Amino acid sequence: MRTHFRRPDNESGFATVMVSLCMAALMGLTALAVDLGRAYLKRSALQTAADAGALAGANSLLAAGKDLDKLRLIVTNYTTRNLTDADGPAKALTDADIVFLRDGVPDEEQPNQVEVTVTLSGERENAFPLYFGKAVGKPAMDIVVTSRAGLAGMCSSKCSKPFVVPTKYEWDDDAAPGTKYYQNGTLDVDSPQEMATIVVLGYTQDDVGTQIVIKPGDPSLAIVPGQYNLVDLPPVNKGDPITGAAMVKENIEGCTGSNSYATVAPEDELLLEPGNSAGPVKAGANVLIGLDPYATWDTSTNSIEGSSFSDPMDSPRVVIISFYDPRYPPSGGRNTLMVYELGAFFIENVDSAGNVTARFINTVAVDPDSDGTDCLLRISRLMLDSSRS
Repeated sequence: MRTHFRRPDNESGFATVMVSLCMAALMGLTALAVDLGRAYLKRSALQTAADAGALAGANSLLAAGKDLDKLRLIVTNYTTRNLTDADGPAKALTDADIVFLRDGVPDEEQPNQVEVTVTLSGERENAFPLYFGKAVGKPAMDIVVTSRAGLAGMCSSKCSKPFVVPTKYEWDDDAAPGTKYYQNGTLDVDSPQEMATIVVLGYTQDDVGTQIVIKPGDPSLAIVPGQYNLVDLPPVNKGDPITGAAMVKENIEGCTGSNSYATVAPEDELLLEPGNSAGPVKAGANVLIGLDPYATWDTSTNSIEGSSFSDPMDSPRVVIISFYDPRYPPSGGRNTLMVYELGAFFIENVDSAGNVTARFINTVAVDPDSDGTDCLLRISRLMLDSSRS
Protein backbone atom coordinates (compact mmCIF):
# COMPACT_ATOMS: atom_id res chain seq x y z
CA MET A 1 0.00 0.00 0.00
CA ARG A 2 1.31 3.37 -0.96
CA THR A 3 0.89 6.51 1.08
CA HIS A 4 0.77 9.92 -0.64
CA PHE A 5 1.84 13.11 1.16
CA ARG A 6 0.66 16.47 -0.09
CA ARG A 7 2.90 19.55 0.39
CA PRO A 8 1.03 22.11 2.45
CA ASP A 9 0.03 25.24 0.54
CA ASN A 10 1.60 27.49 3.19
CA GLU A 11 5.05 25.90 2.62
CA SER A 12 5.16 26.89 -1.03
CA GLY A 13 4.12 30.40 -0.06
CA PHE A 14 6.99 30.53 2.42
CA ALA A 15 9.46 29.62 -0.35
CA THR A 16 8.13 32.41 -2.50
CA VAL A 17 8.66 34.90 0.30
CA MET A 18 12.23 33.67 0.87
CA VAL A 19 13.09 33.92 -2.81
CA SER A 20 11.69 37.43 -2.92
CA LEU A 21 13.72 38.46 0.11
CA CYS A 22 16.89 36.96 -1.35
CA MET A 23 16.30 38.70 -4.66
CA ALA A 24 15.81 42.01 -2.86
CA ALA A 25 19.00 41.51 -0.87
CA LEU A 26 20.90 40.54 -4.01
CA MET A 27 19.62 43.60 -5.85
CA GLY A 28 20.63 45.75 -2.89
CA LEU A 29 24.14 44.32 -2.85
CA THR A 30 24.40 44.81 -6.61
CA ALA A 31 23.30 48.42 -6.26
CA LEU A 32 25.80 48.95 -3.47
CA ALA A 33 28.57 47.43 -5.59
CA VAL A 34 27.71 49.73 -8.49
CA ASP A 35 27.81 52.85 -6.31
CA LEU A 36 31.02 51.80 -4.56
CA GLY A 37 32.64 51.02 -7.90
CA ARG A 38 31.70 54.42 -9.26
CA ALA A 39 32.99 56.07 -6.09
CA TYR A 40 36.30 54.20 -6.36
CA LEU A 41 36.77 55.34 -9.96
CA LYS A 42 35.91 58.92 -9.02
CA ARG A 43 38.36 58.87 -6.11
CA SER A 44 41.08 57.60 -8.45
CA ALA A 45 40.34 60.39 -10.94
CA LEU A 46 40.43 63.02 -8.19
CA GLN A 47 43.74 61.61 -6.93
CA THR A 48 45.21 61.92 -10.43
CA ALA A 49 44.09 65.55 -10.53
CA ALA A 50 45.61 66.31 -7.13
CA ASP A 51 48.87 64.54 -8.08
CA ALA A 52 49.12 66.55 -11.31
CA GLY A 53 48.62 69.82 -9.47
CA ALA A 54 51.09 68.99 -6.71
CA LEU A 55 53.80 67.89 -9.17
CA ALA A 56 53.29 70.99 -11.31
CA GLY A 57 53.57 73.16 -8.23
CA ALA A 58 56.74 71.42 -7.05
CA ASN A 59 58.33 71.75 -10.49
CA SER A 60 57.47 75.44 -10.57
CA LEU A 61 59.04 76.13 -7.18
CA LEU A 62 62.39 76.38 -8.98
CA ALA A 63 61.17 79.04 -11.39
CA ALA A 64 58.50 80.93 -9.43
CA GLY A 65 60.21 80.80 -6.05
CA LYS A 66 58.29 82.95 -3.57
CA ASP A 67 55.66 84.15 -6.05
CA LEU A 68 52.92 82.18 -4.31
CA ASP A 69 50.10 83.73 -6.35
CA LYS A 70 51.76 82.48 -9.53
CA LEU A 71 52.33 79.07 -7.98
CA ARG A 72 48.68 78.79 -6.88
CA LEU A 73 47.57 79.63 -10.41
CA ILE A 74 49.83 76.92 -11.85
CA VAL A 75 48.58 74.35 -9.33
CA THR A 76 44.95 75.30 -9.98
CA ASN A 77 45.34 75.05 -13.76
CA TYR A 78 46.94 71.62 -13.67
CA THR A 79 44.50 70.27 -11.09
CA THR A 80 41.25 71.55 -12.55
CA ARG A 81 42.06 70.47 -16.10
CA ASN A 82 41.78 66.93 -14.72
CA LEU A 83 38.37 67.56 -13.11
CA THR A 84 34.95 67.39 -14.75
CA ASP A 85 32.25 70.04 -14.78
CA ALA A 86 30.19 67.81 -12.47
CA ASP A 87 32.96 68.04 -9.87
CA GLY A 88 32.49 71.80 -9.64
CA PRO A 89 36.21 72.64 -10.06
CA ALA A 90 35.94 76.02 -8.35
CA LYS A 91 34.35 74.33 -5.33
CA ALA A 92 36.56 71.24 -5.38
CA LEU A 93 39.78 73.28 -5.18
CA THR A 94 40.16 76.66 -3.49
CA ASP A 95 43.27 78.66 -2.65
CA ALA A 96 43.03 77.38 0.92
CA ASP A 97 43.39 73.83 -0.41
CA ILE A 98 46.89 74.62 -1.73
CA VAL A 99 49.47 74.59 1.06
CA PHE A 100 53.19 75.34 0.78
CA LEU A 101 55.57 73.55 3.12
CA ARG A 102 59.22 73.05 3.86
CA ASP A 103 60.08 69.51 4.85
CA GLY A 104 56.49 68.83 5.91
CA VAL A 105 55.96 72.04 7.91
CA PRO A 106 53.88 74.93 6.50
CA ASP A 107 56.30 77.57 5.21
CA GLU A 108 55.60 80.28 2.65
CA GLU A 109 59.07 81.83 2.88
CA GLN A 110 61.22 78.97 1.59
CA PRO A 111 58.84 76.20 0.49
CA ASN A 112 60.13 72.99 -1.05
CA GLN A 113 56.83 71.09 -1.07
CA VAL A 114 53.29 71.70 -2.33
CA GLU A 115 50.22 69.96 -0.90
CA VAL A 116 46.92 69.87 -2.78
CA THR A 117 43.54 68.73 -1.43
CA VAL A 118 40.54 68.13 -3.71
CA THR A 119 37.12 67.89 -2.07
CA LEU A 120 33.67 66.76 -3.16
CA SER A 121 31.28 67.27 -0.25
CA GLY A 122 27.80 68.24 0.76
CA GLU A 123 29.20 71.27 2.55
CA ARG A 124 30.67 72.52 -0.73
CA GLU A 125 27.52 71.53 -2.63
CA ASN A 126 29.40 69.24 -5.00
CA ALA A 127 29.09 65.86 -3.26
CA PHE A 128 29.41 62.76 -5.44
CA PRO A 129 25.90 61.54 -6.41
CA LEU A 130 24.90 57.91 -5.77
CA TYR A 131 22.52 56.09 -8.11
CA PHE A 132 21.07 53.67 -5.58
CA GLY A 133 22.00 55.31 -2.30
CA LYS A 134 18.83 57.35 -2.51
CA ALA A 135 16.86 54.21 -1.70
CA VAL A 136 18.45 54.10 1.75
CA GLY A 137 18.41 57.84 2.33
CA LYS A 138 21.96 58.58 1.14
CA PRO A 139 21.78 60.34 -2.23
CA ALA A 140 25.44 61.45 -2.26
CA MET A 141 28.78 60.91 -0.53
CA ASP A 142 31.85 63.01 0.32
CA ILE A 143 35.22 62.23 -1.28
CA VAL A 144 38.43 63.99 -0.21
CA VAL A 145 41.90 63.29 -1.62
CA THR A 146 45.28 64.85 -0.83
CA SER A 147 48.60 64.85 -2.64
CA ARG A 148 51.97 66.31 -1.71
CA ALA A 149 54.94 66.72 -4.03
CA GLY A 150 58.31 68.23 -3.31
CA LEU A 151 61.82 68.82 -4.50
CA ALA A 152 64.37 66.16 -3.65
CA GLY A 153 68.10 66.58 -3.98
CA MET A 154 69.75 64.75 -6.87
CA CYS A 155 73.48 64.23 -7.20
CA SER A 156 73.84 63.11 -10.81
CA SER A 157 72.61 64.01 -14.27
CA LYS A 158 73.02 63.38 -17.94
CA CYS A 159 73.35 66.22 -20.46
CA SER A 160 75.88 68.18 -18.41
CA LYS A 161 77.83 70.81 -20.30
CA PRO A 162 81.61 70.45 -20.87
CA PHE A 163 82.56 73.02 -18.24
CA VAL A 164 84.09 72.50 -14.80
CA VAL A 165 84.52 75.25 -12.20
CA PRO A 166 85.61 75.34 -8.55
CA THR A 167 82.86 75.13 -5.99
CA LYS A 168 82.43 78.09 -3.65
CA TYR A 169 85.39 78.60 -1.33
CA GLU A 170 87.32 81.08 0.81
CA TRP A 171 91.08 81.60 1.03
CA ASP A 172 93.53 84.02 2.61
CA ASP A 173 94.90 86.40 -0.01
CA ASP A 174 97.35 87.70 2.61
CA ALA A 175 98.95 84.30 3.13
CA ALA A 176 102.08 84.96 1.05
CA PRO A 177 103.44 88.41 2.01
CA GLY A 178 106.43 89.63 0.06
CA THR A 179 105.51 87.58 -3.02
CA LYS A 180 103.72 88.38 -6.26
CA TYR A 181 100.73 86.46 -4.93
CA TYR A 182 100.12 88.78 -1.99
CA GLN A 183 96.72 90.53 -2.13
CA ASN A 184 96.31 90.14 -5.89
CA GLY A 185 92.62 89.23 -5.64
CA THR A 186 92.89 85.72 -7.09
CA LEU A 187 93.64 82.27 -5.76
CA ASP A 188 97.15 81.37 -6.87
CA VAL A 189 97.49 77.60 -7.22
CA ASP A 190 101.28 78.00 -7.39
CA SER A 191 101.34 79.45 -3.86
CA PRO A 192 101.50 76.72 -1.19
CA GLN A 193 100.72 79.34 1.44
CA GLU A 194 97.44 80.34 -0.24
CA MET A 195 96.45 76.76 -1.11
CA ALA A 196 96.83 75.79 2.54
CA THR A 197 94.22 78.38 3.56
CA ILE A 198 91.38 77.19 1.31
CA VAL A 199 88.08 76.53 3.07
CA VAL A 200 85.49 74.78 0.89
CA LEU A 201 82.02 76.25 1.43
CA GLY A 202 80.01 74.86 -1.47
CA TYR A 203 77.05 76.58 -3.09
CA THR A 204 73.68 76.73 -1.31
CA GLN A 205 70.23 78.25 -1.78
CA ASP A 206 71.61 81.53 -0.50
CA ASP A 207 73.92 81.74 -3.52
CA VAL A 208 71.18 81.70 -6.17
CA GLY A 209 71.91 84.58 -8.54
CA THR A 210 75.68 84.57 -7.98
CA GLN A 211 77.43 85.52 -11.21
CA ILE A 212 80.60 83.74 -12.28
CA VAL A 213 82.64 83.17 -15.43
CA ILE A 214 82.15 79.48 -16.14
CA LYS A 215 84.52 79.56 -19.10
CA PRO A 216 87.27 82.17 -19.44
CA GLY A 217 88.28 83.31 -22.89
CA ASP A 218 90.91 85.70 -21.60
CA PRO A 219 94.12 83.73 -20.88
CA SER A 220 94.75 85.88 -17.81
CA LEU A 221 91.61 84.38 -16.23
CA ALA A 222 92.71 80.76 -16.68
CA ILE A 223 93.35 79.14 -13.30
CA VAL A 224 96.48 77.47 -14.73
CA PRO A 225 98.12 78.07 -18.12
CA GLY A 226 96.36 76.20 -20.91
CA GLN A 227 93.28 75.19 -18.90
CA TYR A 228 90.03 77.03 -19.63
CA ASN A 229 87.49 75.05 -17.56
CA LEU A 230 86.75 72.60 -20.40
CA VAL A 231 86.28 68.84 -20.04
CA ASP A 232 85.62 65.87 -22.30
CA LEU A 233 82.67 63.57 -21.70
CA PRO A 234 81.58 60.99 -20.63
CA PRO A 235 83.55 60.58 -17.38
CA VAL A 236 86.65 58.42 -17.65
CA ASN A 237 85.19 55.89 -15.21
CA LYS A 238 81.98 55.52 -17.27
CA GLY A 239 83.22 55.36 -20.84
CA ASP A 240 85.70 56.71 -23.35
CA PRO A 241 85.73 60.53 -23.41
CA ILE A 242 85.56 62.06 -26.88
CA THR A 243 88.18 64.77 -27.20
CA GLY A 244 88.38 67.84 -29.39
CA ALA A 245 86.73 71.22 -29.84
CA ALA A 246 84.02 69.89 -32.18
CA MET A 247 82.57 67.65 -29.47
CA VAL A 248 82.92 70.45 -26.90
CA LYS A 249 80.74 72.61 -29.16
CA GLU A 250 78.17 69.83 -29.67
CA ASN A 251 77.96 69.16 -25.95
CA ILE A 252 77.38 72.87 -25.29
CA GLU A 253 74.60 73.12 -27.85
CA GLY A 254 72.48 70.23 -26.63
CA CYS A 255 72.35 66.65 -25.39
CA THR A 256 73.10 64.67 -28.54
CA GLY A 257 76.85 64.37 -28.10
CA SER A 258 79.01 62.46 -25.67
CA ASN A 259 77.23 64.18 -22.76
CA SER A 260 74.24 61.91 -23.45
CA TYR A 261 76.17 58.68 -22.91
CA ALA A 262 76.26 58.60 -19.11
CA THR A 263 75.45 60.60 -16.01
CA VAL A 264 78.02 62.74 -14.25
CA ALA A 265 78.13 62.42 -10.46
CA PRO A 266 80.36 63.28 -7.50
CA GLU A 267 83.67 61.39 -7.50
CA ASP A 268 83.51 60.79 -11.25
CA GLU A 269 86.79 61.42 -13.07
CA LEU A 270 86.70 63.97 -15.89
CA LEU A 271 89.29 64.30 -18.64
CA LEU A 272 90.42 67.90 -19.11
CA GLU A 273 90.25 69.41 -22.60
CA PRO A 274 93.28 71.73 -22.77
CA GLY A 275 93.27 74.86 -24.89
CA ASN A 276 90.98 77.84 -25.24
CA SER A 277 88.66 76.58 -28.03
CA ALA A 278 87.34 80.15 -28.05
CA GLY A 279 85.60 79.91 -31.43
CA PRO A 280 83.68 76.66 -30.83
CA VAL A 281 82.74 77.69 -27.29
CA LYS A 282 81.45 81.08 -28.44
CA ALA A 283 79.50 79.44 -31.26
CA GLY A 284 77.96 76.83 -28.97
CA ALA A 285 77.03 79.36 -26.27
CA ASN A 286 75.49 81.67 -28.86
CA VAL A 287 73.35 78.78 -30.13
CA LEU A 288 71.93 78.34 -26.62
CA ILE A 289 71.31 82.05 -26.21
CA GLY A 290 69.64 82.19 -29.63
CA LEU A 291 67.16 79.50 -28.60
CA ASP A 292 65.77 81.80 -25.89
CA PRO A 293 67.07 85.26 -26.87
CA TYR A 294 64.84 87.42 -24.66
CA ALA A 295 65.47 85.61 -21.39
CA THR A 296 67.34 87.73 -18.86
CA TRP A 297 68.34 87.49 -15.23
CA ASP A 298 66.27 89.74 -12.96
CA THR A 299 68.42 90.68 -9.98
CA SER A 300 65.42 92.06 -8.07
CA THR A 301 63.61 88.70 -8.04
CA ASN A 302 66.63 86.43 -8.51
CA SER A 303 64.89 84.66 -11.35
CA ILE A 304 64.75 84.32 -15.12
CA GLU A 305 62.42 86.78 -16.82
CA GLY A 306 61.32 87.15 -20.44
CA SER A 307 61.82 83.51 -21.38
CA SER A 308 59.84 82.20 -24.34
CA PHE A 309 59.31 78.98 -22.36
CA SER A 310 56.30 78.79 -20.03
CA ASP A 311 58.60 77.25 -17.43
CA PRO A 312 61.92 79.14 -17.57
CA MET A 313 63.64 76.06 -16.19
CA ASP A 314 62.98 74.46 -19.60
CA SER A 315 65.08 77.13 -21.32
CA PRO A 316 68.12 75.72 -23.18
CA ARG A 317 70.10 78.44 -21.42
CA VAL A 318 69.65 76.59 -18.11
CA VAL A 319 72.62 74.21 -18.00
CA ILE A 320 74.16 71.67 -15.64
CA ILE A 321 77.91 71.71 -15.07
CA SER A 322 80.46 70.08 -12.77
CA PHE A 323 82.26 71.58 -9.80
CA TYR A 324 85.67 70.54 -8.54
CA ASP A 325 87.28 70.89 -5.14
CA PRO A 326 89.54 73.99 -5.28
CA ARG A 327 92.02 72.28 -2.97
CA TYR A 328 92.77 69.94 -5.89
CA PRO A 329 92.90 72.25 -8.92
CA PRO A 330 93.65 71.22 -12.51
CA SER A 331 97.18 71.07 -13.79
CA GLY A 332 98.51 71.66 -17.28
CA GLY A 333 97.99 69.19 -20.11
CA ARG A 334 95.38 66.50 -20.73
CA ASN A 335 94.99 65.37 -17.15
CA THR A 336 91.95 64.41 -15.09
CA LEU A 337 89.92 66.07 -12.36
CA MET A 338 87.51 64.63 -9.81
CA VAL A 339 83.92 65.89 -9.64
CA TYR A 340 83.06 67.44 -6.28
CA GLU A 341 79.38 68.10 -7.06
CA LEU A 342 77.04 69.21 -9.84
CA GLY A 343 75.18 72.48 -10.10
CA ALA A 344 73.18 74.56 -12.53
CA PHE A 345 73.58 77.93 -14.19
CA PHE A 346 71.67 80.29 -16.44
CA ILE A 347 73.88 81.25 -19.38
CA GLU A 348 73.77 85.03 -19.30
CA ASN A 349 76.30 86.19 -21.87
CA VAL A 350 79.33 85.36 -23.98
CA ASP A 351 81.58 88.30 -24.88
CA SER A 352 83.91 88.88 -27.81
CA ALA A 353 86.83 87.35 -25.91
CA GLY A 354 84.88 84.14 -25.29
CA ASN A 355 84.22 84.69 -21.58
CA VAL A 356 80.98 82.83 -20.76
CA THR A 357 79.13 84.47 -17.86
CA ALA A 358 76.37 82.68 -15.96
CA ARG A 359 74.17 82.86 -12.85
CA PHE A 360 73.99 80.08 -10.28
CA ILE A 361 70.45 78.67 -10.03
CA ASN A 362 68.53 75.55 -9.08
CA THR A 363 67.36 73.18 -11.77
CA VAL A 364 66.04 69.68 -12.36
CA ALA A 365 68.41 66.79 -13.02
CA VAL A 366 68.20 64.83 -16.30
CA ASP A 367 67.85 61.03 -15.95
CA PRO A 368 69.54 60.97 -12.52
CA ASP A 369 70.72 57.74 -10.97
CA SER A 370 71.65 58.96 -7.50
CA ASP A 371 70.15 61.25 -4.91
CA GLY A 372 71.08 62.96 -1.67
CA THR A 373 69.77 65.64 0.64
CA ASP A 374 72.86 67.83 0.21
CA CYS A 375 73.00 67.78 -3.59
CA LEU A 376 72.39 70.93 -5.63
CA LEU A 377 70.27 69.51 -8.44
CA ARG A 378 66.59 68.84 -7.88
CA ILE A 379 63.87 66.51 -9.06
CA SER A 380 60.16 66.75 -8.23
CA ARG A 381 58.44 63.66 -6.88
CA LEU A 382 55.27 62.65 -5.07
CA MET A 383 55.85 62.38 -1.35
CA LEU A 384 52.33 61.64 -0.10
CA ASP A 385 48.89 60.98 -1.45
CA SER A 386 45.76 59.82 0.28
CA SER A 387 45.45 56.66 -1.82
CA ARG A 388 48.95 55.46 -0.95
CA SER A 389 49.45 57.15 2.45
